[in-house]
Amino acid sequence: PGGESIADLDARLAPLIADLREHPEEVVAVVSHNFVTKVLLCRLLGLEPELFRSLGIDLASVTSVSLHDGRTFVRKLNDRCHLEVLEP
Repeated sequence: PGGESIADLDARLAPLIADLREHPEEVVAVVSHNFVTKVLLCRLLGLEPELFRSLGIDLASVTSVSLHDGRTFVRKLNDRCHLEVLEP
């Protein structure tokens, strides 16, 4: 309650998405809260941001995408293998 709406988040991500699409050859790391990752991934995949809850993205996970010829390729989704050494 009182936090940023998904529409506001989507609008805030628009310049980043445009920049990523403009320079697909660049390697970029985006470190963020999982909701931001979900909405960003929705947009990169051409999905409406309201579908963000359809994606399972855990905290501290790694998601990797590449952009090529106007297409988005998901390379890793919700990878948590780096956390296995922390589990008892």
